[in-house]
Amino acid sequence: MNSLQGQEHERDVAYAALQKRLSECSEQDALQLMRSFDRQITFWHKQKSNIQEARSFWKTPYPYVGIGVGIIVPVSGFILLMLLP
Repeated sequence: MNSLQGQEHERDVAYAALQKRLSECSEQDALQLMRSFDRQITFWHKQKSNIQEARSFWKTPYPYVGIGVGIIVPVSGFILLMLLP
């Protein structure tokens, strides 16, 4: 059994155990648990997409141009004020 099949088997066993435990709960509790699982998964996907978005943003030149301008403009303004009589 390779690694991928082993992971699939573990997931299937965990899913079967979860389904068995949910079937033992009342309908309201099971529904509440499923909603909380859905919220956690949605939050995880949003967080993952935000991280990917931030990484792709830093691969563009815009943040570096902004940092450069943010340093150069105040320094050049200070130097110009110092050179004026």
